[in-house]
Amino acid sequence: MDKTQTFMIPAGIFLLVFLAVPRAAPCFEEMIGAKAVAMGGSYRAVADDYGAVLLNPAGITQFPRYSIVAAYNYTSPSGADLLASSIVDSKTSSLGAGIIYIYRNENSMRKSEQELAFAVAQEYMKSFHIGFTTHYLWREDQEDGWRVDAATLISPIPYISVGVIGKNLVRVEDDQREIDFGFASRIHMLTVAFDIIWVPEDEESPLGYHLGGEIIARGEVGLRGGYAFKRAGQDWYGLGLSWYVPRGSLSYTFRRGVGSSDEIGHWIEIGLLI
Repeated sequence: MDKTQTFMIPAGIFLLVFLAVPRAAPCFEEMIGAKAVAMGGSYRAVADDYGAVLLNPAGITQFPRYSIVAAYNYTSPSGADLLASSIVDSKTSSLGAGIIYIYRNENSMRKSEQELAFAVAQEYMKSFHIGFTTHYLWREDQEDGWRVDAATLISPIPYISVGVIGKNLVRVEDDQREIDFGFASRIHMLTVAFDIIWVPEDEESPLGYHLGGEIIARGEVGLRGGYAFKRAGQDWYGLGLSWYVPRGSLSYTFRRGVGSSDEIGHWIEIGLLI
C-alpha cells in the first residue's frame, strides 16, 4: 500500500469525526448534472462526470484528466434558476478530488440557496473505488451547516458496475439519512443503469427508483433518456443530447414532471478537459 492509500482511510475517519456535531441547515435536492438528469437520475453506478461529486464521489477517480464544468438550469413555471461550476482532478495520481459550487434561486418564493461540496476518492484497484463528500450548506433564512456522504464504486465483473452511497452520515438538523444503490452495464457505446433510493426513516414512502440509459452515436454524440419514480409520488422523465469533442462537451437536457406537477426544466452545460 503506497502513501496515498495509507493516507486515504485515516483522512476519511478524521473528516467524519471532525464534522460529527450537526448544525441546522437545509438539505438541497441532489440531482445535478446534464447526464444524470437526462438518465432519470440513474447515475450512482455510472458516476463518470462532475455530477459524481454529489451522487457518488467514488466515481471521480474515473476521470482521465482535469475537468472544468459550468452549467445552468431553468425550471418553469416557478422560474427557478440554478447555476453550477466545478473542477475535478484525478490526472496526477490514483487519488481524485473535486469541488462544486451550486447556487439556486427560487424566484416565486424570493429565496436563494447555496451549496459548496468537496469530494475526495481513492482508486485501490481498477475495480474498487472509495470516496467521501463534505457539503457546506446555507440559505438566507436558516443557519449554516455541514453534511458528509461516503460511497464506493465496484466493478465485480467486466461491463458491470455497482455503486453504493450513504448520504447524511453526519447530518444537519431535520435531515434524513439515505442509502442509494446503483447498478450499471456498459457494453461498448451503450450504458444502461438502474438506481434504488432508500430513506429508512420515511415510513410512508421509503423507496424510489431511477431507470435510464445512454448511447454514443458515431463516437461523438450522446443520446440519453430516463425515468424517475420518486418516493413522494412525483415522477419525472429526462431526455438529453451531448456533443463530445476531444477537449470537452456541450450538453442539453429536458426534464418534465409527470402527474400532479407541470414543471419543465432545461439544463445547459459546457465542459472542458485539460
